Amino acid sequence: MAHREKHVQLGINASPEMRATMQELPARTRIPQSVLFRESLDILRRRFAHDDVTEGYRKDGPVSVAKFEFGDGEDPDQREARVLRQREVSDLLSTS
Repeated sequence: MAHREKHVQLGINASPEMRATMQELPARTRIPQSVLFRESLDILRRRFAHDDVTEGYRKDGPVSVAKFEFGDGEDPDQREARVLRQREVSDLLSTS
C-alpha cells in the first residue's frame, strides 16, 4: 500500500521501472542552455523582426499580438491602433 501511496502523492501511477526511466529522460534530452537560448532568440527574430524580405511589423508575431490586443475589426481607428502596435512589437525584437 505504501508503494501505491507514493505514486499517488506524486500524481503518477507508474511502475518503479517507468519512474526511473522518467527521471532519466531529462538528462538524456538536455540541451545546453546557450544553444537553447540562441535558438529561442532566432525563432523570435524570424517571427517578429524585419529582414531583407519582410518588414517586421507585417510578420505573424506582431500581427498576432495586435489582433489579440485590439481585435481584428475593420474600423479605421482600430486598424491604425493595430498597425502602430505591430510596429512597436516588431521594434522590440529588431533593436535587441
